[in-house]
Amino acid sequence: MMVHFAKGGKRWGFEGQGGIGSAFKWAMGSFFLLGMTGAISAMGKTAFSTKLESANTFLERVQMHVGDQAHPILKGGLLHPLMAMAAGLILIFTCRLASDRRSDDPQVERWSNWTIWLYVGQTAFGIANLIASAPVWMQLTHLALALVNWITLVMLAVHTMPRTERVIETPKEAAVKATPRDLIKAYVALTKPRVISLLLFTTVAAMFIGARGVPSFWLILLVCVGGYMSAGAANTFNMLVEKDLDIAMERTASRPTITHVISDQAAGIFAGTLAVLSTVILWFGAHPLAAVMAFCGLLCYVFVYTLWLKRRTWQNIVIGGAAGAFPPLVGFAAVTGELSPYAWFLFALIFTWTPVHFWALAILIKDDYAKAGVPMLPVVKGDRVTVMQIGLYAVITVLLCIVPLVQGQAGWIYGIGAGLLNLGLLVQCAGLWKNFDKAKARGVFKYSMVYLALIFVVIAMDRMWTI
Repeated sequence: MMVHFAKGGKRWGFEGQGGIGSAFKWAMGSFFLLGMTGAISAMGKTAFSTKLESANTFLERVQMHVGDQAHPILKGGLLHPLMAMAAGLILIFTCRLASDRRSDDPQVERWSNWTIWLYVGQTAFGIANLIASAPVWMQLTHLALALVNWITLVMLAVHTMPRTERVIETPKEAAVKATPRDLIKAYVALTKPRVISLLLFTTVAAMFIGARGVPSFWLILLVCVGGYMSAGAANTFNMLVEKDLDIAMERTASRPTITHVISDQAAGIFAGTLAVLSTVILWFGAHPLAAVMAFCGLLCYVFVYTLWLKRRTWQNIVIGGAAGAFPPLVGFAAVTGELSPYAWFLFALIFTWTPVHFWALAILIKDDYAKAGVPMLPVVKGDRVTVMQIGLYAVITVLLCIVPLVQGQAGWIYGIGAGLLNLGLLVQCAGLWKNFDKAKARGVFKYSMVYLALIFVVIAMDRMWTI
């Protein structure tokens, strides 16, 4: 790189680069955090090398990292693969964004490809490192590959963000003066508390389900705080990415990122801080597996739903909606330290319920989605097809609810409660099919929220008292 600049290479910087500059800041910042967690991981493997080598199987080595008797340094080392997954997604997004924005420069495409493929190779070598108990030569090679990967990322930034070709994507808006009270309300609004409330309800219910009793009050409190922060971080990132859509849609035009009560930079810092604090609280206050599940939900919402699917396909909510199914896994893992098949049943229940819930809402606000150019199902296929899909997923949800009964994992409380709730769901959907109008769609939407809350209550009561 020094030779590149000495020969008169382009000067570059983040200032005035708009969204692409922010993407590179996130990519480079995640690399620094990845290096820090890598240092913790390497320290643990070096300090406990004899103990790790005495393990006969890979699963025994994993248990040394996550078990109740695991040393805090070994537990902390697990942050490295988690951070590697997050950094990889950010890196790929940044590289693809650079290629799209600077498609006329072959050097950008070249360094973009090198950066991505080196990271893929680095990840594969890291997995091999983990399986082989990280001998010194592999740790040094892993570090060398990381250094080369960092260099390629910097070179990509050099060619993507030349200071001589500054690109200002959006004009700087005048800052809006706000009172401390207004600022607090704005930051709370960034997290979308109304949306999070149902997520937290399923999280806490899953804790009762997993414990088959009443979990510790302090554990519930820590999981709720950590879960709220994780979901709030995801929602804030969502608002930052979708500013252009929010401006076009009436129901979102007053969000803090649009009114400029909070700057993009401040919102980004807020989101990143929430994500980090959430992981720390859940990792050390509940269980590492709970922290991993919460972080996976965040990544799914931001990268799979928001960045990848939402603007590309009407199946966005079917696939990307899985992000909303992670909270029960967080709650279940927090009290049990594992994810049993029943935990995955809870995940699947929300996964199949989500299209019923969201597409009913999409019918109500399809004009907004059409104006913003978002390919939601009612916009691209029409109301009648949407109603058919709602009915289909309602039937799938009802069939899924039979599984615990067939497997002997549910008792009479679940049988009666789930039966009545599912009957109500089918009646609501049948009414929408028979006499379609927005009032019926609103009825399905409201009932779906009640349905999800009550069926989790029914499952919790059943697991506590009959199974």
